[in-house]
Amino acid sequence: MSRLTFITLLSIITLLVAISFEYRQQTTPAPAEKRATQSAEPDFYLSNTSSVEFDKSGKLRYRFNAKLLEHFPIGDYTLVESPDVTLFHDDGTPWYISANQGRAASGNENIKLWDNVVILRDTPKDPLQMNTRTLTIVPKQDLAETAQDVVIKGQNGNVKATGMKAYINENRMELLSNVRVLHEPNKNNE
Repeated sequence: MSRLTFITLLSIITLLVAISFEYRQQTTPAPAEKRATQSAEPDFYLSNTSSVEFDKSGKLRYRFNAKLLEHFPIGDYTLVESPDVTLFHDDGTPWYISANQGRAASGNENIKLWDNVVILRDTPKDPLQMNTRTLTIVPKQDLAETAQDVVIKGQNGNVKATGMKAYINENRMELLSNVRVLHEPNKNNE
């Protein structure tokens, strides 16, 4: 075999090995470190979404709307943009809850809301509006709670407190501390 033939054959073999190596690199899964970094990204997202949940008897329990949902597989949680939740009291009284941001844990066991949280209890007799910085909703317990300051505006005045638990199904609230009440006389009774 001549030297030129040997060099040509060696070059072809080297080229085939290089092509084979490159092909293998492209089809081999990334190392575990790289995969973990990639899976920290959302695995799906939904825009302008809505969902409802009913109880065992078929009665509407809550409605959930959002501008954007992004689900993250590591930690199994969902970030929510512009969440809007409506919880229903047994008598059908709706409690509307909205915020700019939120996070729902796996299976919507609890929903944390923050940034301009507004709660409206829409009853003809005694409507209320509550404002706070953060709120945790536990739909299966019909509970909404915060440890932050809350301002409650009603027909006859305002209440300020630190911390609140709202028992949706019982249509009642528990204020936890630093409660201050400003009562305004009803102008219709003067």
